[in-house]
Amino acid sequence: MVSGQSAYALVQNILAFLGQVGLPPEQTPGVLWRCLSYVRNKKMIEDIASEMELLLSGFQTNEDLEIYYDIGKDGRTIAYISKGWEDPGFRIGDMMVLDEESLDAFRRKSDRVLNVCATQGIACGAQAVEGNKLQLDFSICIYQEGFNAPTFARALETFEMGMNKVRSLLRE
Repeated sequence: MVSGQSAYALVQNILAFLGQVGLPPEQTPGVLWRCLSYVRNKKMIEDIASEMELLLSGFQTNEDLEIYYDIGKDGRTIAYISKGWEDPGFRIGDMMVLDEESLDAFRRKSDRVLNVCATQGIACGAQAVEGNKLQLDFSICIYQEGFNAPTFARALETFEMGMNKVRSLLRE
């Protein structure tokens, strides 16, 4: 335990803190569940990434995101992994911002890009961004209950293969 404190003493300190911040007792289980989820999920991602010899960087957590990391392999960023507080699982993803030239290529090949995504189980969303640009958001989901090293490895491999095909199409 921390600084020789017993588990009981730590629990009492946590509960005292929650009382000091004015948390109503009926909200305590939800707050503690979020804390447990955060600690468990962050460790799970870090352990699996280490096992797979992936580099995690750019960690973020905020009101919307429980966990976010960029995933690196062979000296380059290949995707991100994230989980929102209310999400049922994890998301492996990437985004591209297309300038006018790339946007023209996307318009000509969007059916092929979307077909690649559909056959690989990759969701693709699009939104206009400033300066006549288009942001494409790609992601593949893994439900919490199925998240383990082999599933993550397969999902990341599938995602990376699909994104390589998409990038290749947009360069043609």
